[in-house]
Amino acid sequence: PVTEDGFLAVSESLPRFNLYWGGTWRDPSTGQFFPTYNPYTQTAWAEIAQAGPQDVAAAVGAACEAFDATWRGTTGLKRAQLPPDYQQFVHETFNIPEGRHFQNYSMQELNSGMPKCREGGRYHVPPWIVPFVLNKDGDALADGYGEGEVEGRAAFFDLSLDGRWGGVITGDKITIDYGPCKCGNKGPSIRDDIARYADLEGDDKIGCAGTVDAYVRGLS
Repeated sequence: PVTEDGFLAVSESLPRFNLYWGGTWRDPSTGQFFPTYNPYTQTAWAEIAQAGPQDVAAAVGAACEAFDATWRGTTGLKRAQLPPDYQQFVHETFNIPEGRHFQNYSMQELNSGMPKCREGGRYHVPPWIVPFVLNKDGDALADGYGEGEVEGRAAFFDLSLDGRWGGVITGDKITIDYGPCKCGNKGPSIRDDIARYADLEGDDKIGCAGTVDAYVRGLS
């Protein structure tokens, strides 16, 4: 039941989400919760904490303290790093069952993605995307390219693109496996250990948003 002021009365049947700041979940100072509705069934599915002025002031204060203490001197790439349990947090928050968890490796310069195989745990490269493994500098093919497992800088040429250049050299360090996958797929696939050179070494002169020269020189 909902009270006259629009807040949800205490219910034991619905999940409750408190406020979060400073690394801790907290009860609202108002002691109130409001309903959030499933747009399809139009029924309440959870109780959301109603923050008051005291909560807002405390959250802003915690954010300012964190910014002054650590974030002010932290680079953008390090700020973007995710905690090790981020997938579990997303699954629990959005109630995603295990059987509906799909992963895909791609970038905006490509027309399509590379789905992750459930059996082999690799990202399968579709036949219209030509993968290249370059050396760290991105100006030549890595040693052993085309056979077995090859590690290096990821580059791709998308044959499905018609209106613009289809090649891109990325900032990703990958391992391509040219052997058959456990699922039976015989095309090249990418191991699930993709990393950014910038994260590994603190800086990288090549990125997905690099210059035309960076796009072309290793694929020409």
